[in-house]
Amino acid sequence: MMAREAILSIVEEMLLSGAHSVEDIKDAGFMVYAANAEYAHCDSWFMIDVDLTEFEGKQQRVNITLPDVLIKRIDGFIQGNRSAYKDRSHFLAQAARHELAK
Repeated sequence: MMAREAILSIVEEMLLSGAHSVEDIKDAGFMVYAANAEYAHCDSWFMIDVDLTEFEGKQQRVNITLPDVLIKRIDGFIQGNRSAYKDRSHFLAQAARHELAK
């Protein structure tokens, strides 16, 4: 828990300084870091999931229209992936981020 709080504090400072935005923050993954000679002394790695959405701004409610079959598929997918998605809104936001990053 303290590691997550430390990460959030660092991210907050990065954003407050104006030098970075949430979109700038990317994790290359432990395999990239493990292959880096600078980290050769590290023999084990662990991952901490940190949700940065609180730094993206105020939540806004939107009204969208989707086919009922698509909504059922989305809801079914979320039920099977509760560790990755909190709810339908979280899933749609993640899908939008993915598409916009292309």
